[in-house]
Amino acid sequence: MLERRVILVRGLPGSGKSTWVRDQIKDLPEGSYAWCSNDHYFEETGLAWTEEEWRKARAITREKVERAYADPKVERIFIDNVHLSLKTISGLLNGIATADIQVVEFVPKTVEFHHRRTVHNVPYGTIKQMIKEWDRISFKRRFGYAHTWMYSQGD
Repeated sequence: MLERRVILVRGLPGSGKSTWVRDQIKDLPEGSYAWCSNDHYFEETGLAWTEEEWRKARAITREKVERAYADPKVERIFIDNVHLSLKTISGLLNGIATADIQVVEFVPKTVEFHHRRTVHNVPYGTIKQMIKEWDRISFKRRFGYAHTWMYSQGD
């Protein structure tokens, strides 16, 4: 049995978050992990990214995280989203011990890089704003030792 971990995977659209999570879960037994992502809402509904739909996706993801954390069989919970700042994860980690949390962060590249690679057609201007608002410091301070930097692959 693995030690329980909540892995907060953060990065801009197109940075490789989902690819990384898929690689992490491929050898885990079914039922021992949960993959909680706003992306799943957009993939299942076929809807385009808008602020309103993002809020709905976020609420569904929060519920999925809560159910997974309450299930003792789930040893790994992957939360794969942009997570611009600690403020944007408020509510998402309610009731989860900080010691259980690990952060994997994909360092932002250029607006063009992320806009070209996003599969959800996030507007160029939105990605530009996300890069401006990207908060590296507070995550490092809050989660310290359990913080890993990753670099997006590709052009």
